[in-house]
Amino acid sequence: MSMRKLLRWSLVTTCAGLALAGCQPSDTSTPALDPVEWLRALPFEPAPSEWPDVITTDLPEGFEAENPDSVMAELPGGGQVQATRVVYKRRAGGDGSIQEHIEVNIWAHPSLADRSAHLDYFVADEYQWSMEQYADGQVARYQEDDLDGRVWVAGPYLIVIFGRAEGRSASVDAFTEMYLAHPPSPGT
Repeated sequence: MSMRKLLRWSLVTTCAGLALAGCQPSDTSTPALDPVEWLRALPFEPAPSEWPDVITTDLPEGFEAENPDSVMAELPGGGQVQATRVVYKRRAGGDGSIQEHIEVNIWAHPSLADRSAHLDYFVADEYQWSMEQYADGQVARYQEDDLDGRVWVAGPYLIVIFGRAEGRSASVDAFTEMYLAHPPSPGT
């Protein structure tokens, strides 16, 4: 059962049980939350001077982290952004070929205008967007035929996690849960 249906079911059944006490909700529907507008409305914190820490240990089973890359990058339109990228790979059996590849990008913007411009660029790809609820927070999900990704803001960071998958990727879910539970913080 989806979170929206669960919340609605909970409200309706609770109010039905309390009808004698006067609980009569006038509207039990949940308004649709636009994922991109949700991302735009999240609080903004400017980029810190330090690069973020990334998770390289205690990974989902079979995954190894490559060395993270951190660079100052220029956004289309001229804005600057701190970009940290780490790739996680799961190797297949004995031949060492890559079975699965998950990428985590952690972006920090000097201004809200730069973060908004970055989101404009990101959403121009016309992905299918939806909202997802995890134990440690809510994220926007984006997808297309062979790509499954999650996006959210934690402190000064816009976090993007994605992998190649037809449909839902259990590994993208696992890395999303891991980064929600242990959000990046400025390193040293």
